[in-house]
Parts: sequence; structure tokens; C-alpha cells
Amino acid sequence: MKQVLITGASGNLGKTTMSHFAEAGWQIHAVTTPGKTIDFDLPAGAATYPLSLTDELAINQMLNQLPQLDALLLLAGGYEGNGLQETDWTSVQRMIDTNFRTAFHLAKSAAIKMSIQPDGGRIIMVGARPAINPDHGQHAVAYALSKAMLMHFAQLLNAAFSTSHVLTHVIVPSTLDTPANRKAMPDADPSLWVPLLDVAETMHWLCTDVAKTYRNEVLHLYGGA
Repeated sequence: MKQVLITGASGNLGKTTMSHFAEAGWQIHAVTTPGKTIDFDLPAGAATYPLSLTDELAINQMLNQLPQLDALLLLAGGYEGNGLQETDWTSVQRMIDTNFRTAFHLAKSAAIKMSIQPDGGRIIMVGARPAINPDHGQHAVAYALSKAMLMHFAQLLNAAFSTSHVLTHVIVPSTLDTPANRKAMPDADPSLWVPLLDVAETMHWLCTDVAKTYRNEVLHLYGGA
């Protein structure tokens, strides 16, 4: 049975993704924030790990417990929307910790682990349009900078492991159709947003044998009526 490790497991995207991978026959390993409970039922047989994603030692200890890791889905993150004048270094550091540091240690160690496996593995990150489009990024400066670091990190991972079967992909969706976004933007048309299941299905496809030769680092997902 293939093994997938998912961060941000308590969120809406985490819930949908875990369910989709479990239905496809994967063993789920869910990373949760220490002290934070999951308010929905996990897939049968799922293992949970209350873990600080900034604790490199704890991350390595957790990975050592897994005899095999076929896919790592880095879904943990957060958002702050302020322009340049309202953005100070504290907010930049907070977004770096939230969106980049939570991926750095785990992706680095997972890539090393995968590189010695015969079939390698897949690492999937969630990028953001503000990181690649300054017109969007100017309204969420700290967020855009942190996601840009994440997306460049994916390129560095692919360069470092170019001779192995470890591939890192970044999915960049337009607005996700989540309860939080519906509440924050009540006048918007959610039919134009990206359904969470579309993201989960794309991530699963990237982790299949069919996609072994697919080496595009960045995939853009757009919603539509």
C-alpha cells in the first residue's frame, strides 16, 4: 500500500485530500498542530502525528518511523493581506514561518528519504498567484514573499534530486472554494472558484505512475462556471 504524509490535515483541503487518497487505496499519515483537534472523522486506518513543523528533530524522528514514504503533500499555511505600507518585518517573518518554514524541514528530510527508495517519491506544495503576479502580490506582500520562497524551494529540490526519482510539484490555484472564502467574500461567485476536490484529484494524479514523466514544476488551477 502506498504511503502519503499530509500536513495541514485539519483544514478543509486536508479533509478533502485525505478522503480522496484513502478512497484510492493509500495509507494516510496526517500531521496536525499539537493541541489542535480534528473536527471530522479521519479515513479508516489513518495515523496522526501532532507535530510542530518547525521542529527539525521531531520531524526526522517521525519520518524514521515510516518504513516508506511515497508522497508528501504540504498543505499547511496561512494568509495575511496587507499592502507594502502596512507590512512590517514582523508580518513578513510570521508568513515565512507559516508558509515556508513549515515546509522546509519536512520537504528536505522527506526528499532525502525518498531518494534512497527504488521508486523515489513525490512532494507537492501549494503555491499562490500573488507570489508570481505582482499585481496580486502588492495587496498581500508578506504572503506573496513567503509563497515565492516556497516555489523557488521546489525548483532547488528538483535541481538537487535531478538524478533520483524524487519530483517536487507546486500547485497554484485561483481562489479555493472554502467556507472561509465564502464568508470573507459573500458577494463573489463561488462557481468561478476552484473546488477542493479538483485540487485533491490533481495532487493524486501527480502521485500516480502515469505522471512519472510529468516534470512541470508549476500547475495552475483555475475555476470556472
